[in-house]
Amino acid sequence: MNCPRDEGRVALTDAFGNGGAGSLPDGAEVEILAWRPRGPSGARYQVVSTHDGLEGWVSADHLRAPAALGRPSPEPTPVPAADPPRKFGRRR
Repeated sequence: MNCPRDEGRVALTDAFGNGGAGSLPDGAEVEILAWRPRGPSGARYQVVSTHDGLEGWVSADHLRAPAALGRPSPEPTPVPAADPPRKFGRRR
């Protein structure tokens, strides 16, 4: 969840936009269940909290991508052989 103002919580609404469905703290992780286009006012998303199961609708402004997962460590670079094989047709 993303709370663009300093309120610290995002209010959830029912499918018709009526308040009272509860609220989630800024940064709460949610699963998106559905979405509805709403014209110029933007899309609305039905979400459920992965922490406590609280469910409701929020505007797209209140969603943000999850924190990036750590990148896997790169494969170690192979060390070249100390004595490379001789090239075709060459003598030692």
